[in-house]
Amino acid sequence: MDVIKKGRLIPTLLTLTLTGIIFLSFAAEIGVVADDIQLPFQRYHLEPVNGILYPRIGAPSLVTPKGSFKAYLVYKEDEFSGRKDIVWKAKLSSLFSEDDYQLEIIDSSFIEEIGAWELQLTTPSGVPDGLYNLSFTWEEGGVERTEPNCVVVKSDLKELKIALLGESHFGIKRQFGFIAFSESLKDILRSAETLGFDLIIHTGDVIGNAYDEETFQAFYKLLVELKVPILLTLGNADWDTVEHNLYYWEKYLAPMEYSTNWDWIHFATINTDTQTVTDESLDWLDADLASSKAEIRVVFFQYAYWDVSPNAAARLPEIFQERQVDLVFFGQDGTDEVKAPPEVPVLTISPLTTHSPIKGGFRLVKISKEGIETPEKSIPNWILNVTYLQRNDGSSDGMGILVQLGQSTEAGGLLEFVQDDRLKLRILLILRDKGKEPVVEGAEIVWMNRKKGKIAIILETTVNQGEDKLVRVYQFPDDEPPSIELYPEVVVDTVTLFYELKDQGLGALDVKFFYSYDNKTWKEFKPIIREDYKFFRMKASYSPFYVKATVIDAAGNEADSYWKLEIPSLAEVPEETPKPEPYQPSKKILVVIPLILGAIVAAIIQIYLMRKK
Repeated sequence: MDVIKKGRLIPTLLTLTLTGIIFLSFAAEIGVVADDIQLPFQRYHLEPVNGILYPRIGAPSLVTPKGSFKAYLVYKEDEFSGRKDIVWKAKLSSLFSEDDYQLEIIDSSFIEEIGAWELQLTTPSGVPDGLYNLSFTWEEGGVERTEPNCVVVKSDLKELKIALLGESHFGIKRQFGFIAFSESLKDILRSAETLGFDLIIHTGDVIGNAYDEETFQAFYKLLVELKVPILLTLGNADWDTVEHNLYYWEKYLAPMEYSTNWDWIHFATINTDTQTVTDESLDWLDADLASSKAEIRVVFFQYAYWDVSPNAAARLPEIFQERQVDLVFFGQDGTDEVKAPPEVPVLTISPLTTHSPIKGGFRLVKISKEGIETPEKSIPNWILNVTYLQRNDGSSDGMGILVQLGQSTEAGGLLEFVQDDRLKLRILLILRDKGKEPVVEGAEIVWMNRKKGKIAIILETTVNQGEDKLVRVYQFPDDEPPSIELYPEVVVDTVTLFYELKDQGLGALDVKFFYSYDNKTWKEFKPIIREDYKFFRMKASYSPFYVKATVIDAAGNEADSYWKLEIPSLAEVPEETPKPEPYQPSKKILVVIPLILGAIVAAIIQIYLMRKK
């Protein structure tokens, strides 16, 4: 068992000596204690980007008003220069709360073995329910740290509504697969957010075998914009990055193994690698569950516990039964199944894979003290798409939101959110505050707050099956045309058009591409549909290859853009002009020249001799 000690006190009468008294005085000053503890996370290999080890954006904590939770802050030599007697201040903040809320630090200690402070925090009584940023300040040293979206406040947890998903393979490469997978994940996250889920649990393969830091940064930014908490666990594609000694997961997202208490529910996750689970992980999980006093215990990871290394396949069922685990989630292969005892040792649920918009989806799971409920099947991904046409981070003055609801007899739990035959959605937006009252079309404002130069808005709207609905929110009329950045890729004679739509107002809504060989007559590109998304690729016949894009935004403004692409493999090769052969005198000339020269020389000699006489 991986047990870490906060300090070492000599448990003998020698502690009454002067040396012992001095040590005890120092220990009390920085909060070092002798008790063995079970940390809620495994040790890090890399400092997290915001200096907070726990809770994290991918491993949030839940707390009730007047409740308490623990946080861990990493020590950095360049900030503290050996000092550990730091007086921290802590607060919760959110644009969706009118005020920031100071937290009481009721206990503070420094754990030498992990080089971090452990703080016991208590929330005030008036904190509204919501998702909050957690900030710490050391005023004397000018140090401030903030981990976004890592604390959930909920006053009365009677039921927890979970969106269970897995295998998103998020990426930022300009490839059809990565784009389709990433857009599919965004659809599901926005669907879960607007449907009002309490929590998202991702069962692994979050990132698609990425070895660049930019991919993790992009996913981190996506989670910062998300308005619902999410618990993450490593999949084999995520572990692949770690096997290359790259710890971006720890830096930006979460510990690789951790647990968190949500009132009467305890969640724990371990790394199942590529079906190989270490004994250290199993020992940590066993100790973690043994230390939990929660009424309901949930374990989640990527691989099914009957499809892992022999040590784990043997020990996990024993741990689940001995530690009274109520529920296990896994996500590998998107099997979309529910298994219950006596078929398996514990109730086990798996969702559909996330990265397929057509065949994929996410599963509704409801946990209450009365029991656990889940529909027979997952919610299909294609049935509900919620697309924000601008970044939902307060960088835009307005926002268009496209809501598309399909028709299906197998809603997979979506009926849970239907009222009066219409699907009810709750949209949380953040706009840049330009001092004007927002105008809303297609929805109603139920709450609004101006804070720190931003406007936080909660909208409510409803949609019918088969309906496409465009919601518009703006402070000024949008009369500026959209634009497009084109990233063409030419391979031999095949042209692929990657692009990014841009707009200063409500956001770009759609684009059509056209091509021409004379820059006069245009034919429309026929899109290729991959995983329900449009891509543009065709073989060119001639070079140059002309491209036109017509972009339309959510206000109806249109703009055309043009490009000329050279296709080297199709470029005309000019005919070579014959080069004149170098002049070569004839053999006769070559014979005559020496004779002439000889005659001239003889004549000169003859003249010279005659003059001499």
